[in-house]
Formats: sequence, structure tokens, C-alpha cells
Amino acid sequence: MKRYFITGLLIWVPLAITVWVLTLIVGTMDQSLRLIPEAVHPRHVLGFDIPGSGAILTLLIVFLTGLLAANFIGQRLVVWWERLLARIPVVNSIYNSVKQVSDTLFSSSGHAFRKALLIEYPRRGSWTLAFLTGRPGGDVLRHLHGDYVSVYVPTTPNPTSGFFLMMPRNEVIELDMSVDTALKYVISMGVVAPPPPRPATADAAGNLPGN
Repeated sequence: MKRYFITGLLIWVPLAITVWVLTLIVGTMDQSLRLIPEAVHPRHVLGFDIPGSGAILTLLIVFLTGLLAANFIGQRLVVWWERLLARIPVVNSIYNSVKQVSDTLFSSSGHAFRKALLIEYPRRGSWTLAFLTGRPGGDVLRHLHGDYVSVYVPTTPNPTSGFFLMMPRNEVIELDMSVDTALKYVISMGVVAPPPPRPATADAAGNLPGN
């Protein structure tokens, strides 16, 4: 009975958590219906609510915003908007900080989280996965001697929290592993291990790569 119960949990728990997360996301996005007049809400037009209609509206707003910002007029509006926010004391610092992080993470030309690393942390002989986020800058460079890299060490099972470290480049190991695979490894607490690397194959002359 215990084995059957655990088997049932393994089936239902991931499904329940997935449904709960999706419900939370869709419910939050549905709040965008407050941006339009109540007279055109599905409840008033059709007589009943349509779950996810707000999510569709949110995606449409995001798409139209990106479409507008891609042309000359939209870019001028974005510049004007950012200048306006820059004049508001507290909002300015919060907005600029969030914008710098989001531009780094979501920009197609950014290099954040492009490489999975293996580092010794939190002590010698103990290893963990990390992600390369860039290189130290500013006044920090005057106090670091040598070649250093910026590293983000995620916590498990929640990789959105973690630790920011600056480490010598020769103390980090770049892995032949995609960022998505490394994140799955972290979130699963090591249960979902990536497949082992393929062994090197010899060429027709019997030489291994690199020889």
C-alpha cells in the first residue's frame, strides 16, 4: 500500500503544482481586464466570465508595446517616459535597477546565464553548479588582482534566489551543458541528472580529437 501511495503522489503532485502555478499566473494576468471599461468585459457581453481572457489581453498589450517601441515614434516615447521616471526620486532608483537587470537577462544580445559552471562552494572539496553573469566592473576592479568573473550561484529548489560571487577565472570550470539542463539539475536537487557526455570517437586514422 505504501508503494502504491507513493506512486500516486509522484503522479499527482507534479500535476497539482503545475495547475496551481498556471492558475496563479493566469489569475494575475486576468487583472489586466481592469484596464478596459467594465461594459466590454466578457461577463457583460456574453453573460459569463471567460478564464484566461485577461491573460490574452496581457499578451496582446505586451506584443503591441513591443511593436510600438520598435519604430521611431515608439522609441522617442520610451525615451520621454524614462526621462519622466528619472525625475521621480524613489521610483528612479527602483526602475533603473530593474531595467538594467531585465535588459541583461532578456536582451538577445546579452550574455547573462549563457554558460553553466562548476565551482568549489561553499568550501574546498564541495562543488556546486553556477552560472556566468559577466565580469566585475567599477571600483571593484581596483581591488581585484588578476582575471575575475562574476558568478551567480542559485539555491535549490528555488533558483531565483542565490549568491553573487566574484571568482578567479582559473577556479571555475565551464561545463559542456546547456543552461536549461543545469537549471533542471538545480531545481530537482540533483535528482534529474543530465546524461553523461558522449565518449570521444576516433577518426578514420584512429586519432582522437585534439591529437
